[in-house]
Amino acid sequence: MKELTSYQVHLNQAVTTSEIIDIHKFVSNSDYEIYLHQDQLIADATIMPKLMSFFLLANTKKPIKMIIDGDNAESAYQKLQNILSKHIRQSDQRVKYSASMADEQISIVV
Repeated sequence: MKELTSYQVHLNQAVTTSEIIDIHKFVSNSDYEIYLHQDQLIADATIMPKLMSFFLLANTKKPIKMIIDGDNAESAYQKLQNILSKHIRQSDQRVKYSASMADEQISIVV
């Protein structure tokens, strides 16, 4: 882990299949690890079937937690925000840990 940041993202409508594919391509071709979580749903963005299922089952009335691990997580988030620009109603950074901060903790909250 280099930097771990989580965001709370509120969507105003469902994400299209082509945007899900764009997210998957971006994550698969980068050094970032990105996870999505909402209630009982969780997806690793590098696994296309999980990512597709996540967005098909996600509730747009509830926020999605997006967890980004890698160098300069803010840059990855900006790219994802561009892909989802038509769908994001609101987003907020929840927590941000540097590698040294996370190493000092027994457990961390995302």
